[in-house]
Parts: sequence; structure tokens; C-alpha cells
Amino acid sequence: MGPKTACNLADFTENVKNRFPFHFSVGIMSLDMKKRLLSILMIALMCPLLAFGSWSALYEGWEGHPRLGAGLIPTSLGAGLSFDWESGTSLYGLGWAGYKERMIWQDPVSGNLRTTNPPIYDYLGFSVELGVGQTLKDHSLSLGMRASYEMPFDSVIVGTALPSGIVTSLASWGSTPAFGNLHAIMVTVEGRYRFDRYYDRRTSADGVLLAFGARYGLDGFASFDAEAKGAITLVSETEKDRNLFSVVLVDRLVASYDLGRPIPLSVQDRHAFGSKIRGFSPLQYPLSFSVANQLDLRFNGPALLLDSLFPRMTLFCDVGYGYGTLANGTAIAYGMLASSGVALSFTLGPFMDLGYQMAYLLQGENFANPGMKMVGELVAHLRF
Repeated sequence: MGPKTACNLADFTENVKNRFPFHFSVGIMSLDMKKRLLSILMIALMCPLLAFGSWSALYEGWEGHPRLGAGLIPTSLGAGLSFDWESGTSLYGLGWAGYKERMIWQDPVSGNLRTTNPPIYDYLGFSVELGVGQTLKDHSLSLGMRASYEMPFDSVIVGTALPSGIVTSLASWGSTPAFGNLHAIMVTVEGRYRFDRYYDRRTSADGVLLAFGARYGLDGFASFDAEAKGAITLVSETEKDRNLFSVVLVDRLVASYDLGRPIPLSVQDRHAFGSKIRGFSPLQYPLSFSVANQLDLRFNGPALLLDSLFPRMTLFCDVGYGYGTLANGTAIAYGMLASSGVALSFTLGPFMDLGYQMAYLLQGENFANPGMKMVGELVAHLRF
């Protein structure tokens, strides 16, 4: 055998190009063409799918910061897009951004219930959710993944003396073993089911709605919620399709259950017992399980100029029961909360209800208004 000759990759490539210039150039071109053909194929596959679908807008509504213009100035917005096929399948994306306030009724270290000097802070929050949904007549099911982030700040009223105590800065209680890191990024998997035969025409409402939701956080918590709502229009007087007077009875049953640790404050915002009973504050009585019934009797006055502009008076009665451990704590608590009252509001088109609510606390105490049985507040429901 003759001696071995050393040859590197560059020499080998150059040798092949010199011997087979045509075939080598064809090989290079075919690689580029494969990429182009793959792109064309993907577009060809997507075009029929897009041709039989349509885009729609999604809105989660506006919310306001309670210390800025009494909550009437929108400081947060949730919105998104959904691509819907005729089969009822949809792909959706939702985003939320806002500046809000939290008043926490737990000790940030021990997690025990507080009745005075609640920690108060503001936060700038962002969230994005991507998912898929399926609708079949009145039934709908969706599954998505949500990522969110919150950045805490001192309250805009730091140093102010409230009936519940003096508002302190984050630096005085920023170590929060009970709530986890206030800067944390949270990722959750969420599923929802909805049976919807509820028809709300603002001056009238009829039908039933059932909804169930489940959420699992990748850092180790789970939460569940359920809602059942029914309505019937008792009286409806119209003139040329214009509402003159109507009476609507609405009953809504809501329940939630949270387990794991830590349960994020964003979950407690919606699930705390106090958020289910009018006259109490969000994050009050953060028990692991709570259920409440909300009964409304709505008197809708005459439409002004447009059908969506009219006054409303609502008589309400809320009753609920909570049981379990305090969120992220070890203490067990249970009991009832109840209130009744009246709300006077004005519906401003499809976007907003603005009014004032007076609630008489039949059972329980609102620690933000210590010793008071009558709790009044300005209410604004902002929506699309």
C-alpha cells in the first residue's frame, strides 16, 4: 500500500467541486429549493384553514385604581384576538396590562388574619394567555397557558391615615413569606367550561348560565371556581322597541376552592370570601373554600335617546359561607357573611355602569370601615 495522504475538509470540498462542478452546484441549489418548497407548502396548508375562519376581538374590560378618580379612571385593560373556524374551534390570545392597588388583610409574615393596619401597595401588572377553544351550540370548552408578572410600588397614599390604620411603605413589610416574592413571574395552565343560555339585553335578562374553571400554577398551587346564574324578566313595558320600564330578577351562585402554597394574591383577588359579598372588600376573609348567593331585583327606568342609556335601581341580598385555612397560613377559620342594600346607577351605553351602592352588613365586619354597619361606595362597571 502506498503512503497515506493527509486531507482536510476544505481540500476535499474543493477537489469535489473541480471534478464535478455541475453536480455540486445542483446539490447547493436543491438545499435552498427545499427550504423554499417547505415554506410554500406551509403557506398552502394554512391558506385553506384561514379561508374558512374569521377574526374576532376579545375584551376583558377596564378596571380603575380606587385612589385615582375614585376608580373611575381606567388604569388597566384586558383585550385580545381570536381566530374562529366554522367548526367552532378557535385559537385565541389575550393580553392584560394595568396599574392597580391591593389592600391585604393578612400578616405578611405569619399569614394570620389582620383587622387593622393592612399592608397596602400598588403594582404594575402584565399577563399574556394563549389557548384553544371549542364551541358546540351552548357548550364551550377552552384550555390555555397564562404567564404574568407584577412589579410592586409604594401606595399612592403612603403615609395617609385611613380608618383601618396608617398606610406604610413597602420597605417596612417587604419581606413576605406568606405571599412569596411580589416580583415573581407566574405561569399557569387554565381550563374552562361554559354552558350559556343567558341572554342579557341590559333592560331585560333571561336564561341560565353554568361555568367552571380550573387553574394549576407551575409553582405548586391549584384553584377551582364555579358559577351558576339565572334570570327572568318579570315586567317589560316598551314603546316602539324603546324600553319604558322593566323589572328583572337575577340570582347568581358562586364558589371557589384554592389549595397549595403559595396561593398568589392575583388568585385571591377573585376568590377571597369578601369579594363575593357586597359591602365587603377584596382580599378580606381569604379562606380556602367559600360559596355565596347573590340575589338582585333590578328596576330599569326609561331609555333616554338610545336603548343603552337608562337609570337602574337594584335591590340586593348576598349570603355566603366560608371554611378552611387562611391562604398561605395555618390558621383555620369559618363563618358566614351577609349583606343587603340598594344600588342606584346609570347605564352609559354598552361601556359603563356608574352609580352608588349602600350595603347593610347583616353578618360580619368590613375591617376597612371598622364599626360601621352601613357601607357605601361608588361603583363603576367598565366593559365593552
